[in-house]
Formats: sequence, structure tokens, C-alpha cells
Amino acid sequence: MFIFRKDLDNLDVSDVKIIYFLHIPKTSGSSLEPSSPIEGYYTRNKEKKIRYFNIGHKFHVKNSYNLPKKLGGHKDFHFDFFENAFDCYNIFPNFKFTLIRNPYDLLVSYYNHKPCNGWASVNRILRIKSFKDFIYKYCDETTEWPQPLLKKNLFSQIFDENKKCCMDLIIKYEYREESLKLLMDKFNLDFINISKKERVNKKKRNYKEYYTKEMVEMVKNKCKFELETFKYSFDGSLDDNYFITL
Repeated sequence: MFIFRKDLDNLDVSDVKIIYFLHIPKTSGSSLEPSSPIEGYYTRNKEKKIRYFNIGHKFHVKNSYNLPKKLGGHKDFHFDFFENAFDCYNIFPNFKFTLIRNPYDLLVSYYNHKPCNGWASVNRILRIKSFKDFIYKYCDETTEWPQPLLKKNLFSQIFDENKKCCMDLIIKYEYREESLKLLMDKFNLDFINISKKERVNKKKRNYKEYYTKEMVEMVKNKCKFELETFKYSFDGSLDDNYFITL
């Protein structure tokens, strides 16, 4: 059961020694690099030091398959399986957070990832020629996706093998800037440069313009879990809460 909230007043982070960020593709995670190259950050009043670590595209399950370069996969993805996020959590107590995004919007960005090869070269690998083709193949159960768990659930990285969410906090991409400011205020710490712009892709139109009525329904059925669980629709977020907690 998730709790949707606008503030972090009830969140206790007093003992946290490290903050881990899990990067879900196409949620602006590349822009959330540390604000400084040093490993630790003192709180604004110099009371204690807290580390921040962007762990990248990891999963909380074993053997999450990835199509490697040797089999035609993305040029930088040489591995057969993504790393397990649990192997990173070696400092306690810790705090883990991530960003999610409206699936309709995320899929448009997924397709348009530079320069229209799609994220992790999915368009090249599956010979996708248009956004319509991309959606048809993503929603088609028989299409073998290069990263199968991302086809099963766009936010599969945050769940373990028992479908339990492993994050302490989930932020909606739609409220990214205000949420991150509140998060840093909660820790009394400046560990992210919010002003850093996310990578630009070729998506110049509003995501809604990419869809036909048929495609909207296809994604509604395919991403039913993501849409209903995290309160999204084709038109956007169904509430104005910034944060999601357990």
C-alpha cells in the first residue's frame, strides 16, 4: 500500500548515513549526479556528513536479463544481466529514492532517445520505424524486448522478487524540481544540482500528440499496473502529491 503526500514531515532521516538514488530510464536520472565530486557532504549547519550515490540502472532481482552488445544489443551494454541493487547497499542506515514518470510520457521519451535509436538502441535492435511501431511492439506479448523486465513493468527496478517495493521514497517526475528541493531541505543538505538540465532528446511535441486513440488504449491495458498504482492517466498525474512512500 502506497501513501501519497505533499510533504516529508513524518519521514525520519535523522540517522541516515548515505542516500542512494535508483535511476529508472527516462526519468531525468542522468541529471541527478552529485553536486560535488567529493564522496561525502556535510549538512548545511556542519552537524554531520552524509554520502550520496547514484547507483544507476540496477534491479532488485537476480538475473535481470539484458541483450548484450555481442548479440546485437546497445554498444555500451556488454553485460548479460543487470547488477543487483542489493549489492550496493553496504552502508546502514540508508535512504533509497527514485523518480517515476507518467508511462505515456515516458514511452515517448523512450522512443525518442538520442538520436531516435530509442533508449538502449531499442529502435535499432527491433527495427522500429515509427512511434506507432514502437508502441505496437512494446504492447505485443510476443515481441522479445532487449530488457524484458522493463517491458513487463516500466518501474520494475524498484520491486524485489516478492513484488515488494524497495524504495523509501518515490518522486513523481512531474513535480521534480519542487520535490528535490523539499528532499534536500529534509536532509538539511545540498547533494544534487537541481539546476542541471536533463539530457535533451528529439521529443519536441507534447507527448499526447504522438498517440492515436487506439494507441492510448493499448498503453492503458499494457501499463495498467503502473497507471493505477501510481495514479496516472493519459492526461497526466491524477493528483498533485509530490511524494509516494510505503
